[in-house]
Amino acid sequence: MDHRGYCAEHKDKEPRPFSGARRAGNSYSSMRWIRLRDKIIERDKCCVVCGSTIGLQVHHMVAHRGDESLFYDEDNLVVLCSQCHRLETIKEIVYRKRMISREPVYE
Repeated sequence: MDHRGYCAEHKDKEPRPFSGARRAGNSYSSMRWIRLRDKIIERDKCCVVCGSTIGLQVHHMVAHRGDESLFYDEDNLVVLCSQCHRLETIKEIVYRKRMISREPVYE
C-alpha cells in the first residue's frame, strides 16, 4: 500500500482533487468565464453560506470534471467567500475519498 492506503492495483484509479479544473484547460482565464463569474457575483452579491462580501469566489456545486456544459451552467454556480470555498472543497475531497474507499459487499 502507498502512503494514502491504496494498493498497487488501485492507486492510479484515485480521482485527483481539482482534476476537473486541469481538464478544463485555460477555461478559468477565458473571457467567457470571467464575464460569467462577474455575473454570478453580481447575482448572489455575497457568500451564500456566511453572507461575507470579502474574497468572493464562484463555486461549481456539481464538479464539472472538464465538462464544458457544467462549467458554464449558471444554475451550477454559487458565490462563496474564500474561506467557505476552501471548506467546501475539503468536504468534497473527503466525501470522494470515502466513496472510493468503500468496497462492495458480496453475499
